[in-house]
Amino acid sequence: MASNRTLTLRSAVAISLALVLVVAPLGVAQAATIRIGDDSGDTASRSDIEKVVAELAKKRLRIKTRLDEIVVGVEYAVYIDARRKNAGPEWLISAYPDSEWVILRVAGWKDQGKQGPSCGRARYSLGSDPAVAKVRVPSRCLNLGKRVRVSVRMHDGGHGVDWAPARRDFSGWVTRGPDASPANLQG
Repeated sequence: MASNRTLTLRSAVAISLALVLVVAPLGVAQAATIRIGDDSGDTASRSDIEKVVAELAKKRLRIKTRLDEIVVGVEYAVYIDARRKNAGPEWLISAYPDSEWVILRVAGWKDQGKQGPSCGRARYSLGSDPAVAKVRVPSRCLNLGKRVRVSVRMHDGGHGVDWAPARRDFSGWVTRGPDASPANLQG
């Protein structure tokens, strides 16, 4: 027969374990994030993609792309697939360094010639040290659902093209999480 001390110790361990199992999954509220690695030097493009981080939060989609360098004249393109039943992406964000950027409607990886919505709070920025391209789009502007996946392309005219994760391929699905800080895009 176990002593009272042993029973008390077992009860304390059981309660502690139960609390860990209940409280630990709650964690800190974060948006869902996915990271896509891309081999450095795998293309002749002057702007080689090194890493992509995509975050789908309650109110916005953020995409951060790290490049080996940023070259004027290279197109930065982010394809967004928001509907599982439709083959290919629905949206394209096309941007050039030191220039304009635009959101376009696409079907099956092809531009439909239709400009997407004008999203007043959408942002595009480019930094050179380190070489990083960032896009932020309000979720409701593109009518994004609970999940998206992305593909990033750097098109360097006649010099080459680099895709992440691969040519006309997408990341895994990113499921919407609550809004979080930009720190989630580190890495």
